[in-house]
Amino acid sequence: MNPPLPGAGASPGAEAAAIRIYASRLKHALLALPCGYLAVVGWRSLATGMGDSSLALGLIAFGLGGAVVLLAMGFSRQPVLTIDAGGLHCRRPPLGFVPWAAIAGIGLGRAPLARTALILAIDERALTPEAAERVKRERSSLLSGPEANRYRGRMAGYPTVPISIALLAITPRELRRILESEIRYDGAPA
Repeated sequence: MNPPLPGAGASPGAEAAAIRIYASRLKHALLALPCGYLAVVGWRSLATGMGDSSLALGLIAFGLGGAVVLLAMGFSRQPVLTIDAGGLHCRRPPLGFVPWAAIAGIGLGRAPLARTALILAIDERALTPEAAERVKRERSSLLSGPEANRYRGRMAGYPTVPISIALLAITPRELRRILESEIRYDGAPA
C-alpha cells in the first residue's frame, strides 16, 4: 500500500518522500511468455528442417526480441511514475516532469491498445517550453477509446495526454485516489 500523497495535509515547508510506482514484473513476464513461445516454435522449425528457414529465423528474432524488451521493461529499477510534492514525473510515455499547477484534471478510461489509461488534462500555460513540447508529442495517441473521448469533451479547452497504466504495479483506483488529493479535477479550479 502506498503512503498518502506527499504534501497532502502536511504543514507548509514539510518535505515528504516521493511515491514511486514501478512496472509490474508479473504482468510483463506473462506478456513475455507468448514471445518466448514464438521463439521456441521458430527454433524447433529450424532444427527439424520443416518450413521456411527465413520464417523460422524471423520467429526466433521477433520472439526473443519481444521477450527481452518486455522483461527489461518489467524488471527495470527505475519507477515509471513518481509522485511528489512538486508534481508528476512520467517515464512512459516520456513526459518528464509535469507540475501540479499544469494538471487541470485526471480521468481513467479503457483504451483499445492499453486496457486502462490514466488521462491527464494539461494546462499548457503552466508548463515550461520544453515540457509543453513533450506534452504536444504525446497528445495524439492510439490509446483513445470512448471513455477517453468523453473525458476530453468534459475537459474542453485542455489538451489531454493518455498514460497506459495497465502494466503498473498499482491498481487504477489506488493511483487515482493518490492523484486526486493533489490536483484540480474535471476542470474545476483548485
